[in-house]
Amino acid sequence: AWRIFHEKMEESSKKESGESLIFVCTEKELFDRISVKENIFTVRFTATTEEIKRRLGERMRGSLPKPLEMMLEKQMNLWEEIESSLLVDSSSELF
Repeated sequence: AWRIFHEKMEESSKKESGESLIFVCTEKELFDRISVKENIFTVRFTATTEEIKRRLGERMRGSLPKPLEMMLEKQMNLWEEIESSLLVDSSSELF
């Protein structure tokens, strides 16, 4: 399945194809498997670590367990190194 999808992604990235493909990636490991680097537009959605913990804590009816907090921090750090064409910070007052 990945091979077929990746071929479609490569084809869509060619300017002459006239096609667009939107891929929502939530796992850093999967993002790292993308070898297409030309004619792509990446958007990274983020918020402060404190804001993400607050939002998730509200959904869990209270505070987050320490292991979950640590996992969130690790995930946030992984995505920080990703360059993007557009960065959307949902913890910003302008959002």
